[in-house]
Amino acid sequence: MRTRETEGMLLGLIGVVIFSLTLPMTRIVVQEVHPLLNGLGRALVAALLLWRREKLPN
Repeated sequence: MRTRETEGMLLGLIGVVIFSLTLPMTRIVVQEVHPLLNGLGRALVAALLLWRREKLPN
């Protein structure tokens, strides 16, 4: 049985693991993918978030 505290700790751990992978993935993307494609991919993600009307973080 999960409590809210356990669920929060698990989600926090997942967030830390995902964040820790950003530097290695950035190094791979810079070497393997054209910079224009990288920029367009980031813009697409931002556009999807705006389209879904996601709230901006505080």
